[in-house]
This record gives sequence, structure tokens and C-alpha cells, in this order.
Amino acid sequence: MNTDETLAEIEDPATNGFSPTIRVLRDVVNERKRQDEKWGSQNRGRPTSTWVTILLEELFEALDEEDGSRAQQAELVQCTAVLAKWTEHCRSAVPDDSGIRADFRTSLEDLGQRAMAHLEGSDNA
Repeated sequence: MNTDETLAEIEDPATNGFSPTIRVLRDVVNERKRQDEKWGSQNRGRPTSTWVTILLEELFEALDEEDGSRAQQAELVQCTAVLAKWTEHCRSAVPDDSGIRADFRTSLEDLGQRAMAHLEGSDNA
């Protein structure tokens, strides 16, 4: 597939522009640039639990916003940018997976507990 065919697939004639997915990805790229300007590259030395914590913070902020609002959309873009950065981090990391699985399992258990606590708190509000 050549570049013209690829662009034709992502253009949306109904909106006279790019598809919604491409517009979201553009926002994510801009957010990643902003994150790097603010925090630096941070491609080394972060355990999985740190990325999960950062992601959860952004996710809970998105959940606190009104459904579908611009504020919620902005928080979801930040979540996506964190996932992109986490992926970049994984791809640049020196292959040493010692302890990562246990760390990840602990992070997932923590995620479940924090999500339930957040949801229970939302029910009481």
C-alpha cells in the first residue's frame, strides 16, 4: 500500500478532513510532546508499578469529569499519551525482565483495589 492509499483510508469525506481516530492520535502526539517538555524523556528505570500509578491517576481524573465533556476527553488523551510513553519505555528498556511479572501482578491487584474504592466512593457522592 502506498502513502496516497493510506491517506485515503484515514481521510473522512463526511467531515471534510481526517477521521476521528487520526484527530485523537494527533492530540496524543501533541500531549506526548508536552509531557517530554515538562518531564524529560524518562525512558529508563521506571518499574511497571510506576506506569500503572501514573495511568491510574489520569484515568481517575477522567472518571471524575462529566461524561463526554471536553475535560474528560482531555484526560483520556493524557491516559493514551501515558500508555504511549509506557510503550516507548518498554521498547527502549534493556531486556531484563527479572521481577517484572511479579511487579506487574502486584500492580494489577492494586489497580483492582483502587478502581473498586474509586467506584464505591462515586456511589456515595
